[in-house]
Amino acid sequence: MAAAPVSAAQAIGEYLQSPDDLVKISTFRKKLEKEKASIDARLKNGVKDQLQATREGLRKLLGTRNNVQTIKDEMAAIERQCADPANVVTTFDQISRVSMVHRNFEQTEETVNNLLEMNSKLDVLEDMLETDSRDILGPAPNLLVIHYLLNQLEAFRNQTMHQAKKASASSRSTLARYFERLNNVIEAFDQYVVGLASNILDLVRAGHSDVVVKLIKIAEVEGREDEKECAPHSIRLVKKAAKLDAASKFKSMQANARVIKHYRLKITKAIAESIKLKFDDAYKRDEQDPTNFLGSLGWMYQDIIRMESDVVPCFPSEYEIYSLYVREYHKALNATIKKLVASEPGASVLLALFEWLKEYKKDMKELGVPPRTP
Repeated sequence: MAAAPVSAAQAIGEYLQSPDDLVKISTFRKKLEKEKASIDARLKNGVKDQLQATREGLRKLLGTRNNVQTIKDEMAAIERQCADPANVVTTFDQISRVSMVHRNFEQTEETVNNLLEMNSKLDVLEDMLETDSRDILGPAPNLLVIHYLLNQLEAFRNQTMHQAKKASASSRSTLARYFERLNNVIEAFDQYVVGLASNILDLVRAGHSDVVVKLIKIAEVEGREDEKECAPHSIRLVKKAAKLDAASKFKSMQANARVIKHYRLKITKAIAESIKLKFDDAYKRDEQDPTNFLGSLGWMYQDIIRMESDVVPCFPSEYEIYSLYVREYHKALNATIKKLVASEPGASVLLALFEWLKEYKKDMKELGVPPRTP
């Protein structure tokens, strides 16, 4: 609890406790006056110091504001000079032209050197591609190297052909002939990729799951490049919406205009086609004996089991590769069964087919695969 304030009378009472203390009034007054004078002096000095500090702070603040304004003015002057160097450098136009000539010369020299070296690089690429293609179920040791080198040459071709757009027709035709061999190698590589995709399950059985992983990696790289190539098609929308030169941001991308590869689509199509071909071959072998054909379809279940255990881990989840395989197996089986029924087999074959379909549904249920009734 706070103490009650002491009144003046109480304070005086502490000093004047007896009649004899009245004699001390004069001394007491002098003491109080002295203390008051001391307090007044300290207050005066404190106010003076505070006022001086405030004045100094204001002076520094004004000085800082002046410095900031000076810096702003100097930066604005620098910006004006940088915006148009021609206003400062009298020979800027000549320097700019010489610089452009130098850049063009360097680009021309680089293009010529790349053209001269291209055939030797293609020799190496063709040898590696032929070596790997001879064994479609082999380890494909050169797959990633071939893809990387082809990408470099393809980018060089795209850039060169883009730069030659304003050249004469004969010059463009000459360049196109230079790149014909490269185009053939790229086409051969695309066919090799499709061949690998058609044999994914066999590659896994041969112990080359890493080849499948490499194949999907290539498809992902090409997919990202395809997406980049699609971006320039939005230039018109950007111009219309922004009314600015935002489209210039895409010019560098246009310089590397490329052919859309669609590797992921090619791989999935190759898988579907390989499954269809597998059923067609199996049916042709026993076309005259449909009962034997139905009895030999055990490989289908083995494929699904192997695919789930060894192929699925090689693919990113967004491929939904398990669903793709199962769907294509169902589709191919359905088409084959329809073909069998359309051949108007005998009653014994139809009875065998009926029994096989019951077993098929049962087996698919055990595998956890919802069967589609052929």
